[in-house]
Amino acid sequence: MIETEEEYDRVLAVAERLTFCKNRTPEEQALHKLIVMLIEAYEAENYPMDESAPHEILQHIMEVSNTHQADLVGIIK
Repeated sequence: MIETEEEYDRVLAVAERLTFCKNRTPEEQALHKLIVMLIEAYEAENYPMDESAPHEILQHIMEVSNTHQADLVGIIK
């Protein structure tokens, strides 16, 4: 279990390294899967998120990426 913010940061770094690692060994794949599960459990407990409607998620993504509704013309029909 991840119990502290320091452990969380350390495990996130390992997960990131494994995520972008090419040709992972079976052991690395299993470790990555386990670490992701631990991260999800820690985040669910320490950073709970309310359920969001799909349009709210899209609005948030658009805001943080500085995308405007007109930018989506031709992508979403």
